[in-house]
Amino acid sequence: MDLRLPAAVLIIVILALSFASISLLNENSSLKGQLAQRNAELTSANSLLNSSHAENSRLNYQLEGVKYELARTNKSYYETLGALNQTQAELTSTQMRLYETENELNESRSELADTYSQLEDLLGEVYTLEDSINSSIQWFKDNSVLPYSTHLFMIKVDNYCVKDGKVNLACINYLMENDLGFEYISESPDRLYSLDEMLNKKKGGDCEDYALLLKAILSQIKEENSSLDVEAWSPMQDEEYIIYEKGDKYWYLEAYGLEIGDISETTPYVICYTTGMDENGLTGHCIVALSNEEITSAANVDNLNGAKAFEPQSGEFMGNVGKNRAFEVCEKGDAECETNVGSIHFIIANDDLYEFTGGQWKSYHLYYNSTQIMEKSLREELSGFS
Repeated sequence: MDLRLPAAVLIIVILALSFASISLLNENSSLKGQLAQRNAELTSANSLLNSSHAENSRLNYQLEGVKYELARTNKSYYETLGALNQTQAELTSTQMRLYETENELNESRSELADTYSQLEDLLGEVYTLEDSINSSIQWFKDNSVLPYSTHLFMIKVDNYCVKDGKVNLACINYLMENDLGFEYISESPDRLYSLDEMLNKKKGGDCEDYALLLKAILSQIKEENSSLDVEAWSPMQDEEYIIYEKGDKYWYLEAYGLEIGDISETTPYVICYTTGMDENGLTGHCIVALSNEEITSAANVDNLNGAKAFEPQSGEFMGNVGKNRAFEVCEKGDAECETNVGSIHFIIANDDLYEFTGGQWKSYHLYYNSTQIMEKSLREELSGFS
């Protein structure tokens, strides 16, 4: 059997094959192009993937950093939250204390206002006390000077009681009783009367009134005639001591004269001392003492030591003042001094009164100085409120 194909068929086959080959070549070329493109895309994709891997690694690194920071932030947050809660608790506690403090402050303000008011009231009382003390001091000043109503009486004293450079105390007492009508008047309750009340209203007084009047008389004589000696008397039988004479008449005592001081060098003081005790307690008496030393404060009342004392109701010499003498000035700290007979516990000066109480000498000037210190202290305290 002849298997050979006709030429035409063969040509057709060859052509077909050629076309097929060409088509395959074209297809292959196309595929290669696509392969190259795919390879390029793959290379690009790989590059992009590598870049993505690098970016992913970087992002993962950043993520780890962020996680670390987040963890730190969380820790810090909880720590801060804990601190905040503690601070809140402390703030709440502080607010409570502040509230309590505000209440206490309001109470303190109220107490402060009360204290300020009390201090002002106390200062007012101090002023009142100062006025009272000043009035008392002024009273003694006023009653150390004789009232004008005694002018004629003092002329008679000069005419009849001054002789040979001496002023006769018994004569003054005689004129007081006979010319002024001044007599002893017992008082209950006892009190100090002014010279004007004694002379022009009562026409007399008790022992301290007599002493106050004689002190004023001697002070005026000292001012008008400072060259005189003061003469008291002391009892002595068979002696004739003339106390007053007028013409051919005279009055005398069985006594002798005793000079007790130069009036220019002495200062008269009223002294009150203990005489004993009765059913009512301690008894006392007031006389006049002439001292060569002045008493200027409660601290130096012992300047009275050495003074000579006389009885203003008669002019009789009573004795000396001093340790183991007829009269003894009470010493500071001796609380029982007033019970001793002859102990001086009360002194009247021209501008003050000295009293021994509680073992100490006190006076109006001393009280006034104390009020001045108190006033200054109160003013300083009040100034602290402004």
